[in-house]
Amino acid sequence: EVIIALSQTAGRGRYDRRFESVTGGIYMSVLLRPQSIINTAILTAAASIAVSDAIEEVSGKNTQIKWVNDILIDSKKVCGILCEGGIIGDSSFIVVGIGINAFKTANGFSSEIKDIAGTVFEACSPTLCEQLTAHIIDNLFYQYKNLEKREFLTAYRKKNIDLGEAVNILKP
Repeated sequence: EVIIALSQTAGRGRYDRRFESVTGGIYMSVLLRPQSIINTAILTAAASIAVSDAIEEVSGKNTQIKWVNDILIDSKKVCGILCEGGIIGDSSFIVVGIGINAFKTANGFSSEIKDIAGTVFEACSPTLCEQLTAHIIDNLFYQYKNLEKREFLTAYRKKNIDLGEAVNILKP
């Protein structure tokens, strides 16, 4: 199941940080129902490659990944990914949240993020946004179905700008 929105009123990222979700973006939640336990960090990395590849396929721009869940174009964050799971009754689920700054809006970004945020496209193009959304969904389900093979790891390592760098891991 996939839910897609063009804006959100209460977007959030890791550690419950606020995520600006204004018109000009593509915001999707993909509901997965795994049959076995899945490491959400591995799924997040696979989703990062799915989105990164889709952006490159549609926009022609090069992307990079900032560990573990941000997609960058020209060192500016254009996408954040959040995977969260749970159990209801006997069924487990994972929601893959993907927030993309698709195009520039008249108001631009808030002063808090204007220096670090970027967009995939320069201007609004419903056709390009639809193509990007379709590619992301196709790529994500491919990666999910083939998660055990870990095919995405080579591309993830190649695109990861933090590889070899020290990182701080914060516990919620």
